[in-house]
Amino acid sequence: MSDLQRLRSMLSECHGRPSDMVVSSERHSLAMNLFEHVAKVKPRGTKPFREQIDKYLMHHYLGYAFLAGVLFFFFWIVFSLGKHIEEPILALFEHFAAYLGVHLSKESLLFTVVNGLFQGFSGGIGIVLPYLIPFLLGLSLLEDIGYLPRAAFLMDSIMHSIGLHGKSIIPFVLSYGAMFLPSWA
Repeated sequence: MSDLQRLRSMLSECHGRPSDMVVSSERHSLAMNLFEHVAKVKPRGTKPFREQIDKYLMHHYLGYAFLAGVLFFFFWIVFSLGKHIEEPILALFEHFAAYLGVHLSKESLLFTVVNGLFQGFSGGIGIVLPYLIPFLLGLSLLEDIGYLPRAAFLMDSIMHSIGLHGKSIIPFVLSYGAMFLPSWA
């Protein structure tokens, strides 16, 4: 029997467990002693502001109320801003359509084609962009302040019950947002 095997078996007999576990425990003990002599662990002071806010934002009941309030306020702002941006843009397009009607004969094929193209373009630009831009700016603001991940975490269990991920809360609510547009706008 070699010296190494003899020492291993002697170490195992003395401590009542395998020699590799004894060596590992001793290394850990030495590392902890070194850490305690070198490092100074201070008790944590006050919680950071984010953690204090998270206590309310991620609460079992208050979190959902706060989420409903944020989403309501978010869509109210989007629709209010969109309405104020939409009116001047549509007025500009109507002015240009009247200009087009004056310079082209209203019975001509050219007027019908140009007017149809212009109405399609102006409808897309004049109706979609005024609501899309505030929505994207507001969404980026919510993402930058860190609320969207919190909302996704909060809604994850509910959304999983209908087969969706928590991240799908914004598209889910947005799909119903158009239903409330006439009452807000």
